[in-house]
Amino acid sequence: MNDVKTKWDFRDFWVVALTIACLVLALNILLLLFGAGEFFEKSKSKSLIMLVLFFVQEVIFILPLYFLIIKKYKLKLVDLGARGIGFIAILKWIFGGLGIFILFNIIFALFLSGGGTDLPGFDQQKPFMPLFGSEPLDLTIAIVVLVFIAPVVEELVFRGFVLQTFLAKFKPVYATLISAGIFSAVHFEFQSVGIIFALALILNWIFMRSKSLWPCIGFHMLNNALVFLVEILLYPM
Repeated sequence: MNDVKTKWDFRDFWVVALTIACLVLALNILLLLFGAGEFFEKSKSKSLIMLVLFFVQEVIFILPLYFLIIKKYKLKLVDLGARGIGFIAILKWIFGGLGIFILFNIIFALFLSGGGTDLPGFDQQKPFMPLFGSEPLDLTIAIVVLVFIAPVVEELVFRGFVLQTFLAKFKPVYATLISAGIFSAVHFEFQSVGIIFALALILNWIFMRSKSLWPCIGFHMLNNALVFLVEILLYPM
């Protein structure tokens, strides 16, 4: 067993998870009832709509965590992994994780080129540019959402809460595999679920080795920034 101890228990995890699931379901039902998809397609301000939707999505993840865990047990951010380890150490873990992820992609690319076949779940992730647009304001909003807001919220929830919950109950190998599976599943990008799963494993490894959330947030931000930069360069403006 791991030496991780949490102030919340496994039952709290299920309460938070089910609450989030219900809120996500309710949101999607409301969007369908009000014809949000058709409205989005006709809208000329897609980036602003995406900003609102992403904000609502992050709130759905954060509010249950706050009221059912943080407030209930009077937690501080350090209890969710936000431990200071020094700027240099953070950079080492960030670029170490990036090196591993690049190596994974190289090996995987060589494997595919040699086998001449595609593996389900390892296709490219869906581009975000069509969702936001290509104008300066659109790009600015996309960067704020994808590079800054999403990594902070996701790391707080999935490494700080979910992974620590499983580490306190299961052996590290099981804890990291299960939490990585949850992380990749909730993205609902099943064409690239394998890549997201690999990314989650690296983030889990960084958290377990560094015992801090900050390198995970930094690595997540850097990864999203690089992916978005490549997309900007490839996407026809």
